[in-house]
Parts: sequence; structure tokens; C-alpha cells
Amino acid sequence: YCIAASVDATRRRGRSSFGFLGRRIWRIYPPYWAAVAWFVVVIGGLDALGLERLHGEGHALSLDSPADLDAIQWGGNLTLTEQWRPLVWRPPYGKIFTRIAWSLCYEEQFYFICFLVLLTVPKRLYGALAAVSVAAILTRVMASDTGRIHLIDGAFPYLWHEFAVGLAVYWRLNVAQTPAAKRGIDAALAVLAVIGLLSYFSTPVANSTAMSAAFGLVLIALRGRDDRVEQSRWLTPLRACGRRCYSVYLVHLPVCTVGSLWLYER
Repeated sequence: YCIAASVDATRRRGRSSFGFLGRRIWRIYPPYWAAVAWFVVVIGGLDALGLERLHGEGHALSLDSPADLDAIQWGGNLTLTEQWRPLVWRPPYGKIFTRIAWSLCYEEQFYFICFLVLLTVPKRLYGALAAVSVAAILTRVMASDTGRIHLIDGAFPYLWHEFAVGLAVYWRLNVAQTPAAKRGIDAALAVLAVIGLLSYFSTPVANSTAMSAAFGLVLIALRGRDDRVEQSRWLTPLRACGRRCYSVYLVHLPVCTVGSLWLYER
């Protein structure tokens, strides 16, 4: 939803599509690189102290030592291409050093596709994004039905249907003019939620398709109440977490992994 809003604002204000891409890079990469350095310091430090068990025993998500990755894998990690890099360049197999950056590897693909659409067909922005969504979803369905889903694992069609929920919600709330168009989006999200619950969707996080669609419907239902929610004093702690969510997401895993085993041993 936020990326759709950013793309739309860039187009309406006549700003450069490269500016949009630059803002995304500046927002994602420097904090991510800082987090990678944090992982190296923590995990490498534990290895140097002979405490490898604290990040590799499996009581929580185990973390690889920095030396376990070769130069190609490090290149994929630092560029956030490691999730799909094995599809075009292998060996070695893909290995995400921070474990949580797999989602960023998809996210940067989503951003890049939006950048290409903004660059090439800004006047047909919504139609182009809808066409990309249909093509990506059909590709995923056909790959799944033919037993070839592994061929797109890591590439943007694998999870584009969840990203497209945000695009659809933005269009429904800010662009759609007719009740029929709005009801069409509502119905499509409801169907996607049901499909996600009733069928096995091979996604990195269980039930993420159903939860994405359901959250889209929640966003639609909450329109009109946003200002009240924003001004609610009892939600101040939650808003504080929200402003820091990317930073917490980037650095939480060594704390949780090492802390879990330490507590287990106590």
C-alpha cells in the first residue's frame, strides 16, 4: 500500500522515476548493511570466544558463522539478491546470512518492477500494475500446477500476489470511482483469503496469503477511522514500535537466538 502511494505521488507530482528508486535504495540498504555488520560482530565475536553453540544449537533459528559464506553468497547478501541469485547463477546454493533478509530480497524486486512501470508507462500506471499482477499470478499458478514452483522460488512472481493486495487496496480506497469497482476489489480479496485458508500455498510463512488478503480487508474497513486511531493516546506505545519496526526487524534475531539458548541453559 505504501509503495503504491509513493509511486502514485511520484507520478502525480511529475518527479523522476529514478528519484523514486533512489529513495527506496536509501531507505532499505544502509540500515540493512548496518544490520549485517551487527550480525558479523555478534556471531564472529561468539565464534572467537568459543561460544559457537549460542548461535548454532537449534533451540531457536540457528545463525551461520560469517566464514560459512563464500564470496558469491556474500555478494548476494550485500546486494539483496541472494534469494533469487541461484536461479541465474549457481553454484553455490543460496544462503541468507541474517536469515531475515529473504523478505527484503523479494521487496527490492517489487520496488524495481514498480520503478520500471513508472519509468515506461506512467500515464497507464494502474493498468500496467494490474497487468503485471495478472501475469505474475498466472505464472505462479502454472508453475505450481506443473510441479515447477521451484523454478520461480525467490523470484518476484512467487509472492507478488501478496504484494498486489496492497496495490489493490490503495487503488480501491483512493482511485476507484464506482461502487461496482470497489465491490470487485472487496470480493477478490475475500476470495483470495478463502483460497489461502483452504488450499496449501507454498510460501515462506504459513498462511501468509490468507493473512495478507484479510489485512487488506481490514484496511478497507478502517478507512474513516484512521484519524481517531492516530490520535488515541493508549496506542502511543504501539505507534512508537511502528516507527522503529524496520530497525527492530533487522537486528532482533541474534538477540532472540542467543538469548533463547542462554535462558534454556539456565
